Amino acid sequence: MLNSSSLLLLQDSDDEDDMILERRKKKRKLLACLAAINDVVVIGRRPNKKRDEDWARVVDRITTTAAEDPTFFKKMFRLHVLDFWSIFDNIKGILANKICSSGIPPLLKFAVTLRWLAGGSYLDLAWGFYLPHNTIHRYFFEVLHAIDCSVHNIQFPLDDMEGLAELEKGEIVSFL
Repeated sequence: MLNSSSLLLLQDSDDEDDMILERRKKKRKLLACLAAINDVVVIGRRPNKKRDEDWARVVDRITTTAAEDPTFFKKMFRLHVLDFWSIFDNIKGILANKICSSGIPPLLKFAVTLRWLAGGSYLDLAWGFYLPHNTIHRYFFEVLHAIDCSVHNIQFPLDDMEGLAELEKGEIVSFL
């Protein structure tokens, strides 16, 4: 039950939250002004050297496994090593040019997506690839979009009514 003293505590808590928000706004404005004066672009958080080293280690582990143990690599990603590198070569330019890429290497995004498609849990992927668990799905969609943009060997013309009728019957149809 709320009484006057608990309402006062709630009001104080709200005032503290407002003060914290005001301090954050002032800090952002100050950083923006300093960046404008010094012709510096401030994007996001400061670099995390440890995180970058972890990602470099994971990328190294992926390339080493592909070279030294292709059987395990195929079990891990459900893709032959040559197919893995072929697809990656087609999409790495698209992934590297993403505006909001957050510094994660394109190979890491691709490997995480393939591992997820192979049945991995997003929590296991976050832990194994040193990524924040709440950002894993964003990388899936980036990679899937890049694959969709770069692979042009899948055709399904919607204006071919005869082919669609055969497909509806359950017959195998080639649209090539």
